[in-house]
Amino acid sequence: DMFEGMAFDLKARHTEVKALCLHVAHTCNLSCEYCFAAQGRFKGEAALMSLDVGKRAIDFLIENSGNRRNLEVDFFGGEPLMNFEVVKGIVKYARSIEKEHNRNFRFTLTTNGVNIDQEVIDFANEQCHNVVLSLDGRKETNDRFRVTPSGKGSYDTIVPKFKALVDERDPNLDYYARGTFTSHNLDFAEDVLSIADAGFDRLSVEPVTADPGCGYDLTEDDLPKIEAEYDRLTDIMLERKKEGKPFTFFHFMVDLDQGPCVVKRLRGCG
Repeated sequence: DMFEGMAFDLKARHTEVKALCLHVAHTCNLSCEYCFAAQGRFKGEAALMSLDVGKRAIDFLIENSGNRRNLEVDFFGGEPLMNFEVVKGIVKYARSIEKEHNRNFRFTLTTNGVNIDQEVIDFANEQCHNVVLSLDGRKETNDRFRVTPSGKGSYDTIVPKFKALVDERDPNLDYYARGTFTSHNLDFAEDVLSIADAGFDRLSVEPVTADPGCGYDLTEDDLPKIEAEYDRLTDIMLERKKEGKPFTFFHFMVDLDQGPCVVKRLRGCG
């Protein structure tokens, strides 16, 4: 194990863990070429988390969270809705013990949308403080990489489901549509606009993480185009605001309470 020398005993050290990302499904019903998780299986065998392991994760979070009251759990994968019964069971368990331990759990669901139905919509809008919806933008952009194992594009399947979830969601609850841009769509502002025009006003499109030379990776030569596109997106957003059609772009959010810091993350897919 290359990390063996950096390992340490958590129980022997003072820790205050405030959040967990639970990989409840190491499998996926899409086969995105750029997926950092190797099509959801993380270069291993397909596997699903058991409810017992999920409950123990909740116990671990409570035991190691010190005096923190608000705790966060992100259901991730692969595609977490391929293990939806366990997701529901983990939430039910956490809710059953949070008052006893003076905790408040906030759940996030990150999904590709394929398995969304009315039960998922009701669950996400009742139990999840945040929902992350994976969508790359224009139909042709999305369907270049976000495809089923048979190679069929996912756009026409997922967008109506995402829209139904957002339309029924309390506006005070968070969500955002999150996409990925590659060297094939350096005009990614058009994909941002496509997502906004599809009815989603909280979104982000993020740079791909990829091996050099794979055919869709970003290089230093692309940086001037990327920087110019961010500038163009700024102008577009200002114009949209004047027109009364504003939207939020995750990476342009500046936290003036905690300091002038622009949040940045590199993610491949969800």
